[in-house]
Amino acid sequence: MSEERQSHARYQKATSSVKAARQRAGQIAAEWGIESYADDLVLVVSEMVTNAVVHGGGRQVGVSYSLNAFRLRVEVRDAGHWVPAVFTRKRRLRQGGLQENGRGLLIVQKCSSRWGCKRLVIGKAVWCEIDRSAASAKRHGTC
Repeated sequence: MSEERQSHARYQKATSSVKAARQRAGQIAAEWGIESYADDLVLVVSEMVTNAVVHGGGRQVGVSYSLNAFRLRVEVRDAGHWVPAVFTRKRRLRQGGLQENGRGLLIVQKCSSRWGCKRLVIGKAVWCEIDRSAASAKRHGTC
């Protein structure tokens, strides 16, 4: 594949937006012919949009997808300044035991080749990349 593809969407900062973003991620996987890692894509989008809705600032969440011959990049933007951190088991135990939340970025880390956060003029963007060669080798299943 030599052509690059891009897609952008905006959602209201509401829990119902997580479902809409998951559905859009699945549609993109089908439209772009990357079904072999659709499950991972849907999962990372769900976790990153959930974090933006729960912890981010502003009234909207933006999601961008960019695909080239080497990788798929997903970027989730919000107006907040809180920089996310991986919530390790050790950190959860220090804070009073195993919690139901706080594992989203661990999932993103596991399902993607790399991830990070960048500050923007207003807010931040949390991003992850799924290498197409690694996803092709795995072929199915989540993470």
